[in-house]
Amino acid sequence: MRKMVIRLFWEQDKPSSILGCPTLNKLPCEERDMNDIMTREELILAIEARDGLDCFLCKKPFSKDVNSEWHEVTIDHWYPQSVAYAEGWTYEQVNDLSNLRKAHRPCNTQKSDIVPNSDGTLPERPRKDRTIRVPRPMSCDTCMNGRILLLGELCPDCNSGPQPAAFPKTLQKRPKECDHSKFHCWMCVIGHIPRRSAIQAIIIGD
Repeated sequence: MRKMVIRLFWEQDKPSSILGCPTLNKLPCEERDMNDIMTREELILAIEARDGLDCFLCKKPFSKDVNSEWHEVTIDHWYPQSVAYAEGWTYEQVNDLSNLRKAHRPCNTQKSDIVPNSDGTLPERPRKDRTIRVPRPMSCDTCMNGRILLLGELCPDCNSGPQPAAFPKTLQKRPKECDHSKFHCWMCVIGHIPRRSAIQAIIIGD
């Protein structure tokens, strides 16, 4: 069975080094005995004895339904591991009992690496602005969304011009029928055949 090194004694008489938590015991590893080694089940019981049976983060009980996402018990690091290690904490300090909390998995995931406030509460995550999508324009049956309009024409119902704007559908031809100037085909649209300007078409001719 996997075991975790944990300390059961705190130094309550010293200033707190964890925000909102008792101070970490900083005894070196060699000064601890085998009583400091706890199984996960014993660790959860120790946390429950201190904090109660409910989730520490949402203060709600765990579900009795084994298929519910609110059933699984996870152990949260109240002061995030990533931040603690970056600040020079040792493994023993990070995993000290005073830094561990019992939490639902969704609550633990939502808390993530949030650093608690000095009063022991959690700051609110900044809310992201929701992207407002512009509604798609309604389909126009009169002009087929501009695809049957000739150059210079406007639809009386939707006021659309020829579409697509660069290569209107009404001017589309097959490659053998296309002049690659006034009309267009898929070969000149992708650049396989260079398109001619209107002046070139007038000077050179078809």
